[in-house]
Amino acid sequence: ILAAFHFSSTAQTHRIDSLLTVLKTQKEDTSKANTLFELTRAYLFELNDNQKVGEYGAQQLELSLKLNFKKGISYGYLNRGIFYRTSGDYHKAMVFDKKCLAVMREIGNKKGESSCLLNIGLTLYQQGNFTEALDYISKGLQIKILLGDKKGMASAYNNTGNIYYTLGNYKEALSYCLKAQKIREEMHDEVGLSMGYNNMGNVFNALNKYEDALLYYTKSLRINEKLKDQSGIGNAFTNI
Repeated sequence: ILAAFHFSSTAQTHRIDSLLTVLKTQKEDTSKANTLFELTRAYLFELNDNQKVGEYGAQQLELSLKLNFKKGISYGYLNRGIFYRTSGDYHKAMVFDKKCLAVMREIGNKKGESSCLLNIGLTLYQQGNFTEALDYISKGLQIKILLGDKKGMASAYNNTGNIYYTLGNYKEALSYCLKAQKIREEMHDEVGLSMGYNNMGNVFNALNKYEDALLYYTKSLRINEKLKDQSGIGNAFTNI
């Protein structure tokens, strides 16, 4: 029920291979820190390889700290938070999330600040602190709206819906699912739409509205089939 990003395996290999080639020739400077950042994000979003996210993210943060490269430090903290949250170490994730927030505010990066707020909300959600999670996500969302960051807005609406779903407030959960889906439709974000339809299916299933649930699970399945997303296809069939 969380956001995921998918690219073709060929593109993954070419992009990462290209970044690794560039990395070998670089000196210990901000350009290398930026390449390490790009590698970390590639392994996160393109291959979903958390081990590599941890490996290259640690190198990127270490170099950025050595250079006192504030932008690199801020995003280094952000990626370390993601790594530890994905690993299930929510305490360490929160430590890095809050370090990230402090540096983003120091350098005046509002988009980065909003992402940190959303990440803190996500960590709190996974720790079961739902009220505080909603508060942080709401703060992050308000900045996303001011910036016109539609991708970030959809993510915030999605995660807010997830929290209300967990709390059993299915009316609010569905409301936020629909807000996220509207943005994804505008952005032609098929991966996000598939995830959103799955979330809507979950809500209707919880309401014992099985025909509606089947409709949205099927919509999710059709998109995953189009994208050849085997994990998504398997998840949709399980739900159906």
